[in-house]
Amino acid sequence: MTETNHSQSIPVSINVFPTKNKKMTERNLTQELLYTNYIDMENGDDVESIDYRSLIHILKELMNRVEKLEKSQHTHSEMNND
Repeated sequence: MTETNHSQSIPVSINVFPTKNKKMTERNLTQELLYTNYIDMENGDDVESIDYRSLIHILKELMNRVEKLEKSQHTHSEMNND
């Protein structure tokens, strides 16, 4: 699946940014969300946008990381209770 970043007219794919094993704080979310800012010099109607599929992908990844962390903490606490 390919989207076009209209502010730069560069075709980009949702999966072009390798995120596996990267800390969330090290990621460029502006880039991953395909953030664009169109400045309308004539009418002043500036438009900011993001790709919502990219946002959903990031949220799903974050939820998976949280669930994995919760499972590991649950397993660790069970081991300490034995």
